[in-house]
Amino acid sequence: MKACEPFVKKESDFYPYTPSPTAKKLFFYPICFGHYIYEPGYHLARSSYDSFLLLYVLSGTLYVNQGQHSVTATKNQVILLNCYLPHSYGTSVGCEALWLHYDGLLARPWYEELSKTTHILYSDIHVPSIHNNLLSLYHSFQAQKLFPESKISDLISSSLSELFQKTTATYTSSDFIKEQTLPYIAAHLTEELSLSDLASHAALSPYYFLRLFKKQTGLTPHNYILTARIDMAKYLLKTSSLPIKEIAFRSGFTTESAFCNSFYKKTSLTPSAYRGALTT
Repeated sequence: MKACEPFVKKESDFYPYTPSPTAKKLFFYPICFGHYIYEPGYHLARSSYDSFLLLYVLSGTLYVNQGQHSVTATKNQVILLNCYLPHSYGTSVGCEALWLHYDGLLARPWYEELSKTTHILYSDIHVPSIHNNLLSLYHSFQAQKLFPESKISDLISSSLSELFQKTTATYTSSDFIKEQTLPYIAAHLTEELSLSDLASHAALSPYYFLRLFKKQTGLTPHNYILTARIDMAKYLLKTSSLPIKEIAFRSGFTTESAFCNSFYKKTSLTPSAYRGALTT
């Protein structure tokens, strides 16, 4: 469909989409897709447009405002916007862009993870795969040969995943926790793992390590280790006939009673009841 908005060139086009009930339950799905050539002076302000917007700038510049946040994107840069909130965008010099309004059950959690520091996620890192994904979708809409909804969802998901990887590529101490500390815990689960030992392994102070660990995992080191040990015990209870006492030691607990108490607090079942429930 040809665009009919002020300050949008006539060769611009857009394609609305009605997702199936299955897509609404399972997938990311498009709401509207377009390729616009914005003329200087274009400005759009909305209180809400129930969707999330992924926009790839092909040329020119585009400013975007939401609340107290403002960004200006140029060629090969990406904007991700929560259009459920009041927002505006436009250009004073002209802009060409591919844009996708989309939604889905995981759309909001993805957006919230990607845009933790601002309402507008703006990537000044060139992400050619997003351009390729949007262009592929655009050509399918334009040719009226739509991909299956599962593939459309995959292309949207792939774009968000790529954006996540690019925008979080800078190595930090929290990356070390995820990439080094968690495997270290898994490999030494049956041993004593104190906060000072873990911090020393990460070459961080205990205070700083504790903050970063909780930020990265959502748990304190103690709770993470306890959960990992309970998960190990669950696996052994499911897959072996080992005595409860042996499972306690193999899961990193120093006594059977400590294991049973911790297991009950986490699952509301004793280890024996948990094992019995699996066989009934």
